[in-house]
Amino acid sequence: MITHKLSTPNDILRSYIHALVIASLGDKSKSVHMESRLWMEENYGVLISKVLFDMIQMGHLHFETLMIDV
Repeated sequence: MITHKLSTPNDILRSYIHALVIASLGDKSKSVHMESRLWMEENYGVLISKVLFDMIQMGHLHFETLMIDV
């Protein structure tokens, strides 16, 4: 994974998750790139929301300090 020097933490997290999705699809499909983009569009926001909710519930993250674009 390569990121730009001006990438935000949100950009890096999105890139990392996208790379994991591509790796999990492997050679299962001829259109891995298209499937991974579709998965990101449909599921990334939900995934981040669930992770953040769990972190708030566990007390590892305070809602007031949360600044992330999904």
